[in-house]
Amino acid sequence: MKNRHIIGITVLAGMLMASASCEEIFDDDYSSYSVKLAAPADSMLLADTLVQLSWTPLQQPADYQVQVAQPKFDSLAKLVKDTITSGSSIRITALERGKKYQWRVRAIGKNTVSPYSKPWMFFIQNNQGLEE
Repeated sequence: MKNRHIIGITVLAGMLMASASCEEIFDDDYSSYSVKLAAPADSMLLADTLVQLSWTPLQQPADYQVQVAQPKFDSLAKLVKDTITSGSSIRITALERGKKYQWRVRAIGKNTVSPYSKPWMFFIQNNQGLEE
């Protein structure tokens, strides 16, 4: 009888340790996920220099890396913002009038990251038009 209790306790302890270890070792593979941008819509002309960027959060727990480039990522003049947040939106302040911006987001898990979303462009309105 005593041996049964010892074996039962040993098996239970092993199961508890295994479940804790699996949670720490295994992470959802975020490389197959895609973050969907929500607002502002692609190519939107905005009147304000304060912009609220938002995206659809994943159903899995994740943080998000948000990048904003001026004018575009493939012809980068300035990386305006590169930050990590746990929410599904972020405010970007002090943008320049008459400038083009591009933004993108990716999900960050414990051990993996998703690819960046397809970048969306937005423009800050200026009475004189747009500059590069």
